Amino acid sequence: MPKPLVDRIEGIAPAVAIEQRNPTVSSRSTVGTATEIYDYLRLLWARVGRQYCRACGAPVRRDTPQSAADDIVASSSARVQVAFPLPATARQSHAAIVENLAALGFVRVVADGAPLHLEEVPAGLDLAETAELLVIVDRLSLASGTGEPPARRVSEALATAFAEGEGIAIALLDDRRLRFTERPACSVCDTPGVTVTPALFSFNNPRGACQTCNGFGAVLEYDESLIVPNPARSLSEGAIDPWTKPRYETRRRMLLTAAKALGASPDAPWSRLTAEQRRELLYGKVGRYQGIFPFLKGLEEKRYKQYIRVFLRQYQLAKTCPDCGGARLNPDALAVRLGDATIAAVAALPVEELARWLARLELTEFEREVAALVLAQVHQRTSYLEDVGLGYLSLDRLTRTLSGGEAQRIALSNALGSRLVDALHVLDEPSIGLHPRDVDRLLRLLERLRDQGNTVVVVEHDPAAMRRADFMLELGPGAGEHGGQVVFAGKLEAATDSLTGQYLSGKKRIGVPARGGGQCLAQAAARRSTTCRAWTWTSPSARSPPSPASRAAARARWCTTCSTGTSRLASRAATPPRSTSARWSARCASSAAWSSSTTCCSSTSPPSAAPRAPTPSPT
Repeated sequence: MPKPLVDRIEGIAPAVAIEQRNPTVSSRSTVGTATEIYDYLRLLWARVGRQYCRACGAPVRRDTPQSAADDIVASSSARVQVAFPLPATARQSHAAIVENLAALGFVRVVADGAPLHLEEVPAGLDLAETAELLVIVDRLSLASGTGEPPARRVSEALATAFAEGEGIAIALLDDRRLRFTERPACSVCDTPGVTVTPALFSFNNPRGACQTCNGFGAVLEYDESLIVPNPARSLSEGAIDPWTKPRYETRRRMLLTAAKALGASPDAPWSRLTAEQRRELLYGKVGRYQGIFPFLKGLEEKRYKQYIRVFLRQYQLAKTCPDCGGARLNPDALAVRLGDATIAAVAALPVEELARWLARLELTEFEREVAALVLAQVHQRTSYLEDVGLGYLSLDRLTRTLSGGEAQRIALSNALGSRLVDALHVLDEPSIGLHPRDVDRLLRLLERLRDQGNTVVVVEHDPAAMRRADFMLELGPGAGEHGGQVVFAGKLEAATDSLTGQYLSGKKRIGVPARGGGQCLAQAAARRSTTCRAWTWTSPSARSPPSPASRAAARARWCTTCSTGTSRLASRAATPPRSTSARWSARCASSAAWSSSTTCCSSTSPPSAAPRAPTPSPT
């Protein structure tokens, strides 16, 4: 690039160019990640989401000594024993168990439901062979009338049980037992859970991505329509496309031999073969012959070779992942719910529905305090997307599928969310494709950018944008590499000599052509009857029949179903005009412009002089 013919440029702020094109080509980028809304949702689910068991659906709890003590004290039991299950690593031998527990100060155990004292263990009982061995940490009374419940003592006993039992504590009550764990685990089936972090909900992270589709939401599978693209071909003509390549001559001979063994004619079209024969040729094994699907899967071992990858990709289609259903996340991430909804289900909502869902979300007072900052950011960014007219997009929409205007408005909403100041934002016709209602909302956003202390330069042709601009610059002849001549610079009200300004101010107008008469059959419109397949004609402006002079210039045609007279241009017998405003019969669904009677289908027979109508080709 040649050096510009300037020595110094001053007073220009750092620029942010927001072009009207979509530069994203990645299959991992979505609207949620591009706008950072999904990142805040991940943080929200990690902080206040409720984890459920992926096996049985029961809540997954993670207890602390204080929370477990509160549950025990709140029970109606009179006595409680706090214990922990002896870890499997400590079960060496009976003598070692007794000696180690005594050294730690524990003297009571519960072996398969039977309470025992270590000094009174029956002869012949091997504690190392018991199915369940609970070590008693403390025994205490919770009966009413004994004063303040000993919550502190229970908490200390539970802390000891968690430490010695590798995070698991058992409370033996009068009528039941309670199980507590410091690690996330199911409260019913004891299925271990995972530690909930924001990375668990990221499909771009190995911790959260589905193991089957690697976070893409789709998998490549071999498709029969690509392997057999032309079912009219026979096996000898190359119906199975992969084996038509020169290097697979041996495979083609084996295919024909296997077809004869199955009773299928090699010269018969593929569509004529029975379903069982097609299945065996695609998936089965006949002697040395191996079906095409097992053959292609076997080639995947050589995917490190580029030509093998290119060859296999010809016969694969992207299909929804069977494990995650397109959610991109693993079962552990989908087991965390907020308001009975997973993060994948919320990401599939349009932005406008997401805003309403967040407004209806019910949280406890503590959860709302924890999530206050995150919810504020999500509300702010969703409102920006709605303001730029993108409320219909869902967060899981791939960014590469967006149009240039949509990508530009997403970049604009990101610029608003970043709260930059003293920056120069350059936009290229951001109003293209917007409804006039959304143009005003877009202009308010640009004014908000300006009010934050930024400079906004917009290349625009919309009159509303020109009228709202603080400063207008009109470039005339010599555009492109020549830079263009400055025709006008200043406020719009001062553009008296500019041609554009004169039209914007109303000094000059573009006249609107007068509409043509509705009685002229040369501008008539047509519809083809859905009942009798005859062309019928109508005036584009009036519901009344054409004038007698116009009817005289047209040839009469009669509906063969209800015998209604309709008019058709004599000069346009082959192709009717495209513009139409036809009137339809309520009885025979015919499009009738005017009839010899006041109501369609009221005539009982056509006139004797009515000529037979030719059947025109539809347009």
